[in-house]
Amino acid sequence: MQALGRKKDAMKVVFLVLLVYLQIAGEGCALFDDCSDPQDIALAQVSVGLDTLITRDMYRITLVQGFSRWNYGPEEFAIPRWSPSEVQLCGHGELAMDFRICADDGSIVSAGRMLWHLWPDTRYLIALMRADQRRRTMNPTNWMAFPIVDPRYRASEQDSIFLVWSSNSISDPVEY
Repeated sequence: MQALGRKKDAMKVVFLVLLVYLQIAGEGCALFDDCSDPQDIALAQVSVGLDTLITRDMYRITLVQGFSRWNYGPEEFAIPRWSPSEVQLCGHGELAMDFRICADDGSIVSAGRMLWHLWPDTRYLIALMRADQRRRTMNPTNWMAFPIVDPRYRASEQDSIFLVWSSNSISDPVEY
């Protein structure tokens, strides 16, 4: 009876390995593609706003596409750089961005997650900044607001962290 149990366990492992293999084979391009075709490239760059309440050293940002991961912390947002250099992505699949803004005591000031469906030949510019929702001075086409949960870091009750993004063609950019 014990041998039958081990055989069933072995079959479960084989089944799981096969399932994972089939999943990877079905998404192989998105997971393992080196994106060497220049027509299948996307670029992304992250920046954070200059602020007196929420400083650059409080940001922790992670970009993920497939098995590729880019982590950004205080070093990447140190002055004089406004943002880290662009990262090269595959121009298909999804890009996930997770962010946390942490106080000196380690408590979370704000956090969020965003997913983008990527397109080839596209540059994505992504920015995080604190702003009062009533007085937005910018007019981005794409934005999402995340609450600031720690009142010590709000100038008003309407203050939020704004995730703002835009995109443009790499090969034929629109000039503004």
